[in-house]
Amino acid sequence: MSDQSKSLRPSKFFGPTLGTGLLLLIMSIGLAVLASDNLFGIGLGWFTFLMGIMLVLMGTLQNQSVGNPLFDRARKTRLA
Repeated sequence: MSDQSKSLRPSKFFGPTLGTGLLLLIMSIGLAVLASDNLFGIGLGWFTFLMGIMLVLMGTLQNQSVGNPLFDRARKTRLA
């Protein structure tokens, strides 16, 4: 794969779930600040804020490595 096509790929940490969550967090905070007299807007911003937190947490968990290689190797040698 060429260097140019590698640079066009999104980074491993900033995936679509994390990016969408951050966007929702920023939009909900902006809605609550700019439309502070509108109770419906504040309620909508609150639920959007909760969805943004959920997406950010899902995005960070998605990027975690699965398992510990030292533990997996020790378990395989014990079972063999």
